[in-house]
Amino acid sequence: MKKLEESGGHPICGIIDYDNANIGTKLIHILGGRRRYAIENYLLDPIFIALGLIRHGKKRFSDFSIQSKSVYIEGDALTEAELQSIVDSILNSLGLNTGSKSPVKLENGFDLIYPDAFLMLHGHTYEVKLLEKIPELNAIKRGRDDGALKEQMLHVICDFPQFLPIDVCETLRPILAGKKRLED
Repeated sequence: MKKLEESGGHPICGIIDYDNANIGTKLIHILGGRRRYAIENYLLDPIFIALGLIRHGKKRFSDFSIQSKSVYIEGDALTEAELQSIVDSILNSLGLNTGSKSPVKLENGFDLIYPDAFLMLHGHTYEVKLLEKIPELNAIKRGRDDGALKEQMLHVICDFPQFLPIDVCETLRPILAGKKRLED
């Protein structure tokens, strides 16, 4: 990417993980603006993990102390407090709900609190921990490769895009604006 950027030709943009060290440039953007370690920390967000488990019939809302919802599609009406309960439940089960915490704003305007232990955890390490501590996720993978769980979570994200952290759109917005300028 650096050589392409320096060549002065047609601009090419890229998005890379923060990986606790990367620094962006004019054309290389850091996913989430350095707020999470890697893409896995977005795709496998505790909210999407819980909803994925519910979607595939491996858990119920009541497993996350939510009594007011019973079917997957009702996830659309989850409150801020219920989403926080899901985040806390998943991260407690992984032993990641300790230490300092940071605010996370979702696309629907909800403000949640996430532990930095999750936000800055190496993406692959997080995924392995998820599969070890929540074995039902292995059934969602259906015995496929490493990308299968993330692929399944993309379906959940498409059903509930309002639960994406604003970091994702904040990363994409300037890239899409630049593309539009090039097309005009």
